[in-house]
Amino acid sequence: MKKIFIVLLLILFTVSFANAQDQPKDISKIIASVSLGGAMPMGDFKDVYKLGFGGSIDAAYAFNKNIAGRLEITVNDFMLDKDKYYTNNNTSSNLVTVTGGQDLVMATKLSFCGGIIEPAKEQKFSIYGIFSIGVYLNIVNDIVSTNNSSNVATTSFGGSNAYMGVGAGFRMGYKIAPRASLFLEAGYETFFPSESWGKASLGTRDDFIPVKIGVMVHPF
Repeated sequence: MKKIFIVLLLILFTVSFANAQDQPKDISKIIASVSLGGAMPMGDFKDVYKLGFGGSIDAAYAFNKNIAGRLEITVNDFMLDKDKYYTNNNTSSNLVTVTGGQDLVMATKLSFCGGIIEPAKEQKFSIYGIFSIGVYLNIVNDIVSTNNSSNVATTSFGGSNAYMGVGAGFRMGYKIAPRASLFLEAGYETFFPSESWGKASLGTRDDFIPVKIGVMVHPF
């Protein structure tokens, strides 16, 4: 997965400089982005998982220089916090070896963006806020606990389901060419792992803070 995002980054860099003609232009309506980043679990989510790594691909339509709509696909692979697993199960790494347990969170989101979407020709920086709502596919791998003495393995089965989620954040961009910018994006996201969307509540949710760096191009 990481290799795919790295290749996409290289492609977008190539497209960026291929379109880097220093000439006047109107605001580009379509803005495409790709990024790599990490995510820090928060709240109850932090009691099971530690850092997640992944990336995103998105395409935004700029209605004007200050407002845009965005469709985004993100992927974050969270690692099981084995130290907390041992603590929660009253055991230790000397007695039991734990493997698996990663949590892959894939989200498809629609976002509203407001701020400086497209800076003026003489300006280098853009910054805008983001509010999103979407579907979060949560895929939990099996946890295999092997007794170091008897070599007997016990499997805690994972599973997958799709949940509703929301997020808010901001993006800061720095123009490196007339049609390309580097960006830093951070936010706060939460999804609601309930048995049905109608029963989703703030009392049961998984939270995390994603931070991404990437490149956005506006060739069209």
